[in-house]
Amino acid sequence: MLREYERLGREYQAFNRTLENIHDLPAETRDGVRLALYANVGLLVDLSFAQHHGAEGIGLYRTEVPFLTYHDFPGEEEQLDLYCRVLTGMNGKPVTIRTLDLGPDKYPSYLRLPREDNPFLGWRSIRISLEMADLFKVQLRAILRAGAHGPVRILFP
Repeated sequence: MLREYERLGREYQAFNRTLENIHDLPAETRDGVRLALYANVGLLVDLSFAQHHGAEGIGLYRTEVPFLTYHDFPGEEEQLDLYCRVLTGMNGKPVTIRTLDLGPDKYPSYLRLPREDNPFLGWRSIRISLEMADLFKVQLRAILRAGAHGPVRILFP
């Protein structure tokens, strides 16, 4: 098993070396259509990876990922700090922040939610945000305030 993971690591490094030659070229189709390449991230550590690989911004910042690490729903100042760190970490490149996208596969322990027969179709994502308006407003305020630190967009799940 160790040899297999070492082999996979070597393949990954070789693949990245082949990409170094085209790293700074624009993403363009064969017929000349220019595409913007954005990264999807969930943790601050992902920002350096996105920057290293030439992301032109963050196309999706998953707020539920860091929220799962908190012991309680993060307040406005905590969220503001987090979003500002994402925006400043992208050095002026656009960042799309998705509001809390909770579902049965990612309910934080501090939210006491009722059991559903089919949670994948029921109370999730924007439905939760709209029903928990106070928490939703806190998140929206933090995102809007963070916009002073870089270009930000909001995505509603």
